[in-house]
Amino acid sequence: MMGRCILVLGVGRSGTSIIAGMLSKLGVSMGASFVPANRNNPFGTFEDREWFNYTRDVLRGAEPEYGPLIEARNGSALWGVKDPALARVAQYVIPHLDDVRVVLATRPRDECVLSFARAYGRTMYESVGWWTGANEQLQARLAEYTGPLLTIEYDKLLADPGDIAGQLAAFVFEKMDAPPPEKIALAAAHVRPQTVRFDEQKVAIGHPLTGGVPTWGLYKTMMDLDKPHGYKISLTRETGLPVDIARDEICRWFLEDTRADWLLMTDHDAALHPDTLRRMMSWDKPIVSALAFLRFRPCFPSLVYWRPELSAHRFAVPEVRRWIIDHDLAQARTGPWVIYPRPDDGLWSLRENAAYTGCHCVLFKRSALEAIEPPRFKRIKKLVGEDRFFFAKAQVSGVEAHIDMTTVVAHLAGPGYALGVSDFLLWDRMLNDAEWDAAHELIK
Repeated sequence: MMGRCILVLGVGRSGTSIIAGMLSKLGVSMGASFVPANRNNPFGTFEDREWFNYTRDVLRGAEPEYGPLIEARNGSALWGVKDPALARVAQYVIPHLDDVRVVLATRPRDECVLSFARAYGRTMYESVGWWTGANEQLQARLAEYTGPLLTIEYDKLLADPGDIAGQLAAFVFEKMDAPPPEKIALAAAHVRPQTVRFDEQKVAIGHPLTGGVPTWGLYKTMMDLDKPHGYKISLTRETGLPVDIARDEICRWFLEDTRADWLLMTDHDAALHPDTLRRMMSWDKPIVSALAFLRFRPCFPSLVYWRPELSAHRFAVPEVRRWIIDHDLAQARTGPWVIYPRPDDGLWSLRENAAYTGCHCVLFKRSALEAIEPPRFKRIKKLVGEDRFFFAKAQVSGVEAHIDMTTVVAHLAGPGYALGVSDFLLWDRMLNDAEWDAAHELIK
């Protein structure tokens, strides 16, 4: 007996990835291996890799023989397909299906066009042309199709995910065993309404250049960084000042001399993944620090927890190790990276964990810095100082601070070399917890 197939159709940037993810949470088999998540689909594409690659071959001129692919998938009682090019090949797919249903994602043309232009860096002229061609293909497929169809509007999907999840479950599982309420709740939870529209933000970037002349690595990382292109980026640097005074001066400049919504402060020896700013901003929190690793040996994570049993602070070696294991990051390369798809447990509260972190790369909302009286930074002692002072003062001021464990900002350690997760793991293989603690005593 052939299984039921759910086809997700829609012009790009209309919510097809979100809907495919909801189907997966409901129990629809969307594929064995997915095209990787990316910054435009940070919670996953849910595009079957084999299907995706075959369709690209068809678009390049291969024979559209979808029968074998469908036969392999029909082993599942309920399966689905989401592919950006599905509307271009659905006429070769639907005839092979006995039980097929279409879920159609819709979004106003202007919103799709603007989202496409922002996502892929295209001009508005190019984006309108893309939408026109994609919509013509979609309408041609819909005119040929006469089976069951559920239309989901993008704005309603974001406004009431629970209602849409219920509608989707009723449509997909009609005359089948309905999914349990917990699966419908999981499908609804897959929808994350966008609270920060990246390209509508104003961002200031500041660097305390305590070491003097900025490195080429810093310039390159700033050029490569994905920045909002709807507004200009304000940029400053403070050279020759003690680090605490330089950080305070950057905060003053941001609050008094710019109209930016956010301040990104990075050290002169930081190396950022291009998606760093976008990811950190996506949490929409007052203060977010990225995860970094120290240039001291051994390669400690720049995150410090209070240890009640020791009545002292210690580097969060066990916590970072557990995070890496739980999220299978052992293969992470040295240097900067961002995790896709974004795990929901990737933002850790510094207050709840009685922790603080270094200021190697920190993102501040304007309201956060306004709530903290100067001096915001003050050096306490040689190696541990202005960052600990700042996060303690933020907590006293009632300002939330977090560390984003899904974003690693590397530490430049020499020409062409930047420290990251791999370097921490190498040291962790050589040292046990007691040896880590002993090393901490040497540098504190």
